[in-house]
Amino acid sequence: MPALKVQEYQQLLQRGAELPRLAVFWGEDTGQIRRLFKATLQQWGVDPQDPFIVDRLTFRQLAEAPSCLLEAAQTLALAGRRVVLLDDGLPDKDDLAQLAAALMVVPSLDDLAAWVLLALPQVDKAEAAIRAVEKLGGVSVHCKAEQTWLVEKDIDALFSSQGQRLGPGVLDLLKESLARDSALARTEVAKIQLYTHGKTTVYLEDVLAVLAAAPSATSFKLAEALGRLEVEAADQLLGQLLDEGEEAPKLLGALYNHLQKLENIAYVAQTQRVSIAKAVAQLMPKAHVFVQKKIAEQAQVYAKGAGRRGLPTRFYQIYEQLRVVGLPERVAIGRALISLARAG
Repeated sequence: MPALKVQEYQQLLQRGAELPRLAVFWGEDTGQIRRLFKATLQQWGVDPQDPFIVDRLTFRQLAEAPSCLLEAAQTLALAGRRVVLLDDGLPDKDDLAQLAAALMVVPSLDDLAAWVLLALPQVDKAEAAIRAVEKLGGVSVHCKAEQTWLVEKDIDALFSSQGQRLGPGVLDLLKESLARDSALARTEVAKIQLYTHGKTTVYLEDVLAVLAAAPSATSFKLAEALGRLEVEAADQLLGQLLDEGEEAPKLLGALYNHLQKLENIAYVAQTQRVSIAKAVAQLMPKAHVFVQKKIAEQAQVYAKGAGRRGLPTRFYQIYEQLRVVGLPERVAIGRALISLARAG
């Protein structure tokens, strides 16, 4: 089967067409690759965090045991559809050679019991692996950078819809920094708009500061939900970030740090007998006024709970206890989040 365009593959998904049991998503647009992975799993009703139906392989595993791909793909599911994923970042030429060799020993797609999805982002010398997939009759989807939405008129439209215009050099910086990852580009533009709220012109220094240090728009929404102790929304956003490739330990640290920040603000406001807004300005003097306002709103909610003193530590302790009994990180963080609902 020849390589499909992204739009052609999306049309297959929308029609609910039965896909071959082998697919490779490759090219420069890493964001498009992530979205197609997610859309495919959603179409199948597969939870990517379910270890009973999803088998995630790495290129290191493939190097240590070249037969692991075929063995995993030939393993039957106890119930429903079983999926094997290989989405291990940016492979080098040795990884690609190993993958091509592993694919060449697959007799036919009829011999596969599971559906195999491969991600090869931003790579050269992947031709052998891609040809092996196509020769077997699998789906090959080329996610070219040229297919990304990130062009001048689209950037202008996004900012002008918020009543903003771009200062000198901003457009060039955005095109250079984000053109290869459309998902990241959407997130970063949303982030810039959040952090420049109320400004009619977005300048180069604004964009540099945001791209260097600010969390993603989804992370900001997670912080909002967490600060307001909207646990169900926080858990959904946590899952979204993990599906987008964020690492569970880093997210755990971010959640803990955000709770600790709110506790510190509430403590300063109480002990110094100042308003929450003044406590935020004192502890976060360099934050954008819009961010200060949002944090103050969260801290106000947090400070109302009489039983919330020490909540960050209790959250982390619950996570640790759940990990000790063997729960996966995603499940343990989610359960620890749910425990916040019982806070004061």
